[in-house]
Parts: sequence; C-alpha cells; structure tokens
Amino acid sequence: MATIKVNLYISCTDDDKVQLQKLLKWLYPMNDEVNVWFRNPPSRLPSLPLPWRILLFWYRPP
Repeated sequence: MATIKVNLYISCTDDDKVQLQKLLKWLYPMNDEVNVWFRNPPSRLPSLPLPWRILLFWYRPP
C-alpha cells in the first residue's frame, strides 16, 4: 500500500511562537507522514496535462 503524506498549513501570528513550537515539537515524530508549513503556504498544484484533463474532466486540483 502506498503511503500518503498529509500537507498541513498552520496560520499563525508572531505572538503564537510558543504554541507553534509546541505543535511542531509534537508533530516532529510524524515528519515522514506530515508536511508542515507555517510561514508560506505550499504553492498551488499545476493543472493536469491535456490528455488527463480529457479523461478526468471532473477533476480540479485544490
């Protein structure tokens, strides 16, 4: 079975540094399963190439 990596974006301010560090420390053991962003969100996914868009016309990446 293929592993799935979860993308997690944390929206926070500079006042939340203590809570952010606690959360990152808590998530550290799961770093193989979780991608964490807290400053810059991940870039938008590229759209599918034309042949895939024809086959999967209903799919739109988030």
